[in-house]
Amino acid sequence: MRYSSIAVTGTLAVACCLAATAGAPSPVMTILGLGLLGSSGYVWSHVVAGSHVAGLERFLISLGLSFALPVLGGLALHAAGVPLHRASWLGLEAGVTLCGDLALFARQRAHRRMAPVNRSTAPRMLGRHILGFGGAIAIAVAGVALATAGAAAQHQPGFTQFWLVPQSGRAPTTANLGVRNHEARTVRYRIVVVGDARPAQTWTMSLVDGQSWHKQVRVDRRQTTAELYRVPDMGRPYMRVQIRSAMDRGS
Repeated sequence: MRYSSIAVTGTLAVACCLAATAGAPSPVMTILGLGLLGSSGYVWSHVVAGSHVAGLERFLISLGLSFALPVLGGLALHAAGVPLHRASWLGLEAGVTLCGDLALFARQRAHRRMAPVNRSTAPRMLGRHILGFGGAIAIAVAGVALATAGAAAQHQPGFTQFWLVPQSGRAPTTANLGVRNHEARTVRYRIVVVGDARPAQTWTMSLVDGQSWHKQVRVDRRQTTAELYRVPDMGRPYMRVQIRSAMDRGS
């Protein structure tokens, strides 16, 4: 890899950081980010496989490293407790690219007058290239597998839907009462409906994840309150809904 290529990729990494600091528009940051993503893989393909790889082999190694490096770097940042937002991803990509540039610059300085490769060393060079290519593919596959497993293992908070919807009409006397379980587990619910002029009504049911329960209930002309409990926690309602008549709202 020539000094000019090292200078271009290093300048691109610095330019991305400066553009982000200056608040560049999203289209500009998208173009610079894609360029930085490709640069990191290209630079490290030279670090891993040397400068004698060309053509399709160079392209595939660069492509594999372009995907593998952010995945592995993101896992390292997550393990270190660093929040994964745009600034951290940009710093990761720019740092990886600049580290690769420094490694190549040091290598170029140390082997500036490297002798031509003779026939006796050609098989050894070919084996090293194949090993580097296989390693890049293995890293890419492992990185994607780890990222997929990590995304699947993330815990998503559950929730419950609870409603008391009056039927259409100027003075409705019935309402649709219902609950739907999205807690990712079976939950036992208890519903208590209280009105001004009616005794309390109670229903208890167990719902698996994704299951719902609903019922038509009579409501008072002034105010009706429905409270939802998650058994055995009966100390305070988990959710509460209330409907009031137009007559009561206007008084």
